[in-house]
Amino acid sequence: MLLTNQVVVVTGGANGIGRALARRFAAEGAQVVVADLQIETASGFAAEIAATAMRANMSQEAEVTRLVRDVEARFGRIDLFCSNAGIGVKGGFDAADDLWQRSWEVNLMAHVYAARAVVPGMLARGRGYLLQTVSAAGLLTQLGSAPYAVTKHAALAFAEWLAITYGDQGLKVSALCPQGVRTNMLRRAEFGGGSFILETALEPDQVANAVVEGLAEERFLILPHPEVAEFFARKATDYERWLRGMRRLQANMQPLEPQIYLRRRALFNLGEFAQTGGRAFWGKVALRAAQHLESNQEFSHGCGTQQGRIEVRVQVPLRMRLAIGGGAVKSHGVGEFGSEDAIVA
Repeated sequence: MLLTNQVVVVTGGANGIGRALARRFAAEGAQVVVADLQIETASGFAAEIAATAMRANMSQEAEVTRLVRDVEARFGRIDLFCSNAGIGVKGGFDAADDLWQRSWEVNLMAHVYAARAVVPGMLARGRGYLLQTVSAAGLLTQLGSAPYAVTKHAALAFAEWLAITYGDQGLKVSALCPQGVRTNMLRRAEFGGGSFILETALEPDQVANAVVEGLAEERFLILPHPEVAEFFARKATDYERWLRGMRRLQANMQPLEPQIYLRRRALFNLGEFAQTGGRAFWGKVALRAAQHLESNQEFSHGCGTQQGRIEVRVQVPLRMRLAIGGGAVKSHGVGEFGSEDAIVA
């Protein structure tokens, strides 16, 4: 599928993988609808890429149906529907029922609700495309999270069923199955697992590039991490060996902890402070930020320097402000901190 002049809906499109998909699709010439529960964020982003923003809670069938009807009323059709919304939670069989239910609603039923709403129209036209964001966990497993592993397996099974049942009637289906992607879900360690996932984690833009390539080739499995295909083949070839290997991996892994991406080079222009206290300072900032991840409350951390007091104020997990020597305050997304921003006094 080539994206030029196609009407594309991206759910969960305000952040993470969805945001990267929407941006790339728009760059390819698609008419993009950014659907998200966070309508203010979605609207601001949609304005940047000349797209349309619509609010939708994908765990509620009535809202999914309304979204599809509104898009069809405005644009006449939907060529590609990207069911991208997803959540992660930690826990095993002992995870609370509400976490299991929420995972089921968002990670699986959102795909079902979308298919109910959009597939009949696609079949009537004799063409249409569904892109289901699943996860490598749907092919393999998710250490540390039974709800995530189970619902992602179910999402993949549903995508397979759609492709088999309607593939000869013009419906194309792709299942996007990445491993770690540097999104808020990974940074917050929402689904647990091991820290090894950070070693090969991709940026959302890299995933979007893989998706565009996969859509062009109309591949069912889109694997931004090519090694997942090898892991999946090993699992299918010798299930017992794969289970033993996963148990060893689980026994030896370091747990994935919440990640805060602060670029310490922002302090390089602060002379003595950068040489003597910079690492300890940033370490304390990162530690306190990790402790505040769940509360989403702002905190500050500061110390004195020869140039005056330096203070970092962090709105976990997204915003960070730096003030030096009582000078100007600059605001940044976490991970968007450059050395030039240190000179603000």
